[in-house]
Order: sequence, then structure tokens, then C-alpha cells
Amino acid sequence: MNFIIQYSIVSFILFIVVILYNLRVRKLANFQNNVFLLYCYLGMFSNAFDLLRCIVSLKALTLSPVILILINILYYLTICTVPICFLMYCFAVVNFFHIRNNIPSKFFFILFPFGAVLIYLLISTFFQDPFYSVFYVKEGTALIENGKLGYLLIYINALCYGLGGMEVVVHYRKYLEKGVVEHLLVTVSLIAGTLVAQFIFPYARVLSIALSMSTLDLSLYIQRSEGVYDTAANCLNKNGFKLYIEHLFIRHSRFFIFPIVMDDASFYRTALGDKEKANLESCIIGALKSNFRRRNCSVYKLKFGSYALIVRNTKKTNPDAVLKFIKDQIGLRWGFSALELRLSFRVCEIDSLTDVKNYLEVSDLIDYLETNKKFFGQIIKASSMDLLRVHSHSYLENAIRKGLKENRFEVYYQPIYNVKEKKLTGAEALIRLRDDDGNFVSPEEFIPVAEHNGTIFEIGKFVFTTVCKDLSSINLSLYNLEKVDINLSVIQCIQEDMYKQLIAIRNQFNIPASYINIEITETATTNSPDVLLTNMKNLEADGIELSLDDYGSGNSNIAYILNLPFKMIKIDKGIVWKAFEDERVHVALESSMDMINALGLTILAEGVETEEQAKHLQELGCDYLQGYFYSRPLPIEGFLEIMKK
Repeated sequence: MNFIIQYSIVSFILFIVVILYNLRVRKLANFQNNVFLLYCYLGMFSNAFDLLRCIVSLKALTLSPVILILINILYYLTICTVPICFLMYCFAVVNFFHIRNNIPSKFFFILFPFGAVLIYLLISTFFQDPFYSVFYVKEGTALIENGKLGYLLIYINALCYGLGGMEVVVHYRKYLEKGVVEHLLVTVSLIAGTLVAQFIFPYARVLSIALSMSTLDLSLYIQRSEGVYDTAANCLNKNGFKLYIEHLFIRHSRFFIFPIVMDDASFYRTALGDKEKANLESCIIGALKSNFRRRNCSVYKLKFGSYALIVRNTKKTNPDAVLKFIKDQIGLRWGFSALELRLSFRVCEIDSLTDVKNYLEVSDLIDYLETNKKFFGQIIKASSMDLLRVHSHSYLENAIRKGLKENRFEVYYQPIYNVKEKKLTGAEALIRLRDDDGNFVSPEEFIPVAEHNGTIFEIGKFVFTTVCKDLSSINLSLYNLEKVDINLSVIQCIQEDMYKQLIAIRNQFNIPASYINIEITETATTNSPDVLLTNMKNLEADGIELSLDDYGSGNSNIAYILNLPFKMIKIDKGIVWKAFEDERVHVALESSMDMINALGLTILAEGVETEEQAKHLQELGCDYLQGYFYSRPLPIEGFLEIMKK
């Protein structure tokens, strides 16, 4: 047989280039990337054995038939494995095992034809009739010839797995990025066409060039690293973090995750320039990568100020040693550019075996770590948390959904003390939610989730409607009730028709506008200020009073007070408490209150818990006081009972 080997030589070189390129740029050792490299290796080895058998066929008469048979067996073994590897790659591309969450029970039947063909290949070498063999030694010579039926089975096997891979890709195409299906279709069409061509013209080794071209196409258009790698930070990104964790869960491997969150990241995000932020991140990521270069460790940037380290194979890397290094490292001064900062971090150790079951739970734990100020500067283990009460997104979304559907939301009222009249004359309406066990879910945890998924609008409407309904059902003068404060979410504040909705509800229950005080946080004033100002002016025109809530918890920009129509400033409980511990904070609080009073605005101090605090805040010029010293938040019945007394 006079083979045309030029195709094989070119394709072998192309395989080498693709493999070297992917080994150099591949940043994520997940299932998809591993299968793709296996596909490349199998294609390269099948090409090498094909090239070898073409070369030795020229010297067939001088070589032992055993050597010729062995080389051909190796070629057909590898070429038969390529199609099943392509099918596995299609499964990996659509993230099939994560979608199904397990290996399907019928997967054995998918592998069965592959195994049957391999067995047939091995035993066919002993067939007497060349018709049934895959290949045979031509009688009277040492030349290798292709059989009929056996050779055809090899091609049918390849086509079946190729078409099977496309069926998987087309069926799960909604999980794929645009263009992926098209490139895989091109790959299958190219290989199918060359399979037919090579079956008709066995001397032209065109199949090898088709395989090598398919790896090049997949490498350039599907195996791109941009989606999982942050080139600026020189490490894997959040998407790579997600993919690798899902890969490890599928493999049922034990691994440890170490989220590393910079305290006050939001401050540094706005305070530092782009160059300084990049240099700071380079220092942090560089320190992690320089100490965890082993193959079982990988570093990720989730977002600015939030990073993660994944450690697997704990025989080589002790999790306690990782925590010790991080603890020692974060205590250092971080010097970059012309700056030197003393940063603080919170770090958590998450064990995949005992703490989490899937990526969603990992993400929830990291979100919980990032958003909870109580973890500032701490190094903790997830096992020390009450994991059942971490309130993951799935838990919170379920609680919110059931809360709205099953009327589990309640409005509680915390009385407000009027300093001038020396009695309780108002209240703040506070939302409460119970879970399946009847336990309260903290608003600090479910409100951000509700804002993210859009249910905050329904919750906000429920609170405002409930307050108006409660006010309409009682004799306000009998309870000396002058005003009820109602919080608005940041998301509600940037609704263009928010004021129309609130005024419509108030009119529905015929509640005088003077009984309503809307509280708006400092955070809300920084988002869509034009929309917020329009809402505030329309509410003010309706007669509803407006308050700046949580003053002192954010940037406390004086422009908010001067430019927006607030009548009351509510001092955040955090600054109230610190003022009784830190003289400097006390001076700042006293100065702020003098300024607010001079502007003709009223002041309410939150978080009053002792008689000493109450007396001193009155001396400083507070008009209203609110806190546990007077009463905890109560249901409407308990609140009215206190007001009546």
C-alpha cells in the first residue's frame, strides 16, 4: 500500500503545537480541560502510529509480521478511543454531570459499543476470513491490508459517537455560549466527511489532518482562557473558581477553600486609583501564589478585595499550615507604589467534606463572610458557624418566597420617646420574617437578597400597606401616636413612580400624611440622585415627612442634609454606642448634633439602651430617642398596650 503520508506529517506537527499551547495557557485543571487535552493526546498518538505504520509498510517484507500487527493494533486502539473521548468532551462542554448532578445509570450502555469494538479489534486478528477482520496480513506477503466488515465497524463506531456528541450538545444548547454549537457541528462534519473520504480512498491519510484541525478550532474558540482568567490580576477569576469547585464536587474529592476578604474593601475601591488598586492586588495575589505554587493549590480573584485559595490533596498541604501562613501574612504592612497600608482581612476555612455540598453553598458562605461586619479581622472555620443559620441565598430565597405566599411577614413597632413631651409619641415600623421552624430571619440578611431578586418591592409595599391599615383601625389620639417611621429600601428609592404608589396606598386607607415619616438611608442618596430627589419632593408636597436614616454609618456627606428635603436626622446606633467609649467619637457626635440643630432639623438617636445614654443624649440636644431602654420592637397589640399606658 503506497500511503500519502504528507497529511499525517502536517497534522502531527499541528497536534504538537496545539498541545504545547494549551499546556502553556491552560489555567484550570477541570474536567473539560482535562478531556480536551486527552482528546489532543489521543489524536496525536493515533496520528503517530498511523504515520509509523505507513513508514514500516514500505519495509514490510524485511520486518516481522508480529511488529506490523502490533503497530496496527496500537493505531486502531487509539483511533477507536478518539470518538468516545469526543463524546466525553461534549458532555463536559455542556456541564452535563453538574446538570444531572450524577453519572446517569445508563452511562454503561453508552460505553458498551466502544468496549465491544475494542474487543472485536483484538480478536479479529485471529480470524481466518479476511472479510471479517479489521486488518490482515495479505497471503503470500508481509503486507497489511484492511478488512471489509471489521474496517467498516471502526468507521460506524466513530460516526455514532460523533453524532451522539452532537445530540448532547444540541439538547443542552441553552447552557452554552453563542457559537459553541456551531464550532462543534463543524468539527463533527469535518471528521465525518474525512472518514467517508478515507474509507473510499484508504491511501490518503486525510483523517489525521481533520482531527488536528478540529483540536485547533476547539482550542481557539471553545478552550479560550479569557472566561476563567483575570489577566490583570494574573490569576483565575470567579468563573474559574466556580467551574473548578463544580469539577471537584463531581469527582467527590475532598478539598479546602480559604476565602480571604479585605475589610473596608469598598473604601479602598473608591479611595485608590486604578493603578494603586492593581498594585495592591498584585501584592496580595503574588504573596499567595509565591507560597502556594504546588499543583494542589490554586489562587482566585473573586472581585476587588475578595480572594480565595483552593487546596486539594491535604497530605501535601496541611490546612492548618495554610491558615497560619495567611494569619502571619495579613499582619504585615502592604507596601506598593508610594503607599504603605496596614490592611485587615477576614479569612474562613471551608471543608468540602463537612461544611458544604455544592458550589451554591460555597458561594453563600463567602457572601455571608463578605457582608457580615462581625467577622472583621477574624480567622474562623466554617464549622464554628451555625451553618444551618448562615442563611444561604437558597435558604433566604425560599424563606422570602414562602413568607410572601404564606403570610409569614409581620410588621413590628418600636416605640420612640419624645424628649420635649417626655412620653412615647411615635414608632418605627420594622419588618419581620419567620422561617419554616418559626424562627426570625434577620432583616440584615434577607433584605439584600430581596433587593437582588426583586421581591423587595412586594415586601416594601406590604410594610407600607400594613402600617396604613393598622393606623386606620385605631383611634390615634387615644394612643398619643403622632407619627410612624417607615424605611424605604435603596431599590425602592430609585423607582421613578415610587411616590405615586405610596401616596395611592395612603389615600386608600385615608391616613393623614402628617402621620407618615419616610426614612431614607445614606446609601440611597448616592444612587440615581435625580430620581430620588423627584420622589422626595413629591412626597414632601403630599405632606409626608422625610428622615435621613443611619446618619454616621456611611460617609455622612453634609451635602445630603443641605440639598435634600429632610426634616429629621436619625443618628445610627453604632456611632451612639462608640461615643460613650471613645472621646473622639463623642466630640464628633456632639459637633454633628450642634450643626443639625443649627440647621433647624430634629434629631433622633437610635440604640439607646441605658438611662445614662438617654440622659446624656438629651443634654446634647436630641429631640427623640429610640432603643431597648424604652422598648423592644413589638407586634401591634403589644405596641398599643405600651402606648396606652
